[in-house]
Order: sequence, then structure tokens, then C-alpha cells
Amino acid sequence: MSYLAFDLLVLGYLDQAAARRNEALVLARKTNHPYALAVALSWASLVDQLRGAQTTYVECLTELATLARQQRYPVFSRLTEIGFARILCAKGKTAEGLARARRAISEHATVPGRMHLFGLAVCCERAGEVDEALQLLDRELEVANATGERYYQAELHRLKGEWLLAHRPACSAEAENCYQHALAMTREQQAKYGELRASVGLARLWRDQGKRTEARDLLASIYGWFTEGLDTPVLKEAKALLDELA
Repeated sequence: MSYLAFDLLVLGYLDQAAARRNEALVLARKTNHPYALAVALSWASLVDQLRGAQTTYVECLTELATLARQQRYPVFSRLTEIGFARILCAKGKTAEGLARARRAISEHATVPGRMHLFGLAVCCERAGEVDEALQLLDRELEVANATGERYYQAELHRLKGEWLLAHRPACSAEAENCYQHALAMTREQQAKYGELRASVGLARLWRDQGKRTEARDLLASIYGWFTEGLDTPVLKEAKALLDELA
């Protein structure tokens, strides 16, 4: 049920994803099995983070952190520490957040898994360590190309495009290429939510380049596909941009 929640989110069925996320947590609590609950909480937190449900995201992380500490689950301990680090950075406490992310990675250096480096990259960018942030994204893209692990590759391209535009304005052509890569991958995967996020970024770039018609057509096409989750922050953002481009 937890995996289904994430899959539905990626495919663009945001309300159904939230419903399956809730069901997974209910089922996990009924098992009275701490590891099952930890798995459900970790996926619930990811779904909440991606759909912009900040309150329940923090609630899940907090509960998972306590459970991981009690049960000595290092994978989940690192996940929650990276999550809290990102929250600190988002609140403007970037130095504290980056230090917490680095500490989490150092303390759990032997724990397998790669997504922690993505979290570190986000904290680096927020803290102004842009070169390191971009290097981490490139490293993760190299790993994805080498291993065939595509699960987050489009998002890596999207973020690289976003960060290049924010910090390297002269690299707008490279940034556009990153967005196009992200769009191609999400369309191939039928990952509508990722396609929407990449389209918002590319539409903004085209708007700023004076290509307002192209920007509007790109965004209208994917936004019009969605029939649920319209109150999700990313969809609200897309709608506001569409209204601006009208």
C-alpha cells in the first residue's frame, strides 16, 4: 500500500496517493510491528514531502525518528535527520541545516542507500554551496546512468536546471537542456507529476525569454490533464503561472 501511494503520486493521481498513504499507516499500526510501521512512515513522509503537505510531513518524520531511535534502525535514522536538515534549510536556518545533513551522513557512513546525497545537495544549494550542490547532482546522475536506476533521475535534471538558472544565469541554455531531459524522461515513464514540475520550470524560463505562447501551451497541456489534487502547492503554482501567461 505504501509503494502504491508513491506510484500513484508519481503518475499524477494525488488524492488517490494520499488515500493509500493513509491506509498504509492504519494497516501498519494494526500490525503492532515496529519495522512495518517504520516502512509505512518513511513512504508516507516521502509522499507528503513531494506533494507539499508540510504539516503531516513533519509529523511523520518526528514519529519515525523516535521509532528509529528506539528500535535502532540506522537507515531510518539517517532518513529523518536528512529530512529535518532540509526543513531547517527551508526555514532559512541554512548553516544549521547543512551541518545537520553532513553530520547525518558522517554518522551513518556505512549505511547503504544513495538518496541521502540528494538531500545533502538540496541543503548545500540552500546554504549557498552551489558548486558542491551541482557536483552532487552530477555524481548522482552518473550513478543513475551507470546502474539504470531511473527512479529519481528526472528530478535530478529538473533541479539542476532550476539551480543553474538561479545561480548561473549565463547557463540558461544548459538549464533548458536539463528541463528538456526531465520532460523526456517523465513522459516516457508517464510520470505526470514530474512532468508538471519540469513544465513549470521550463515555462518560467520561456516566459522570461519572451516565448510566452510556447510557455503557455506547454503548461496548459500538462495542467489540463490533472483532475485531482488541484489544491496541491505545485498545481496551484502551475495555475498561477498559467493565469499570468493568459
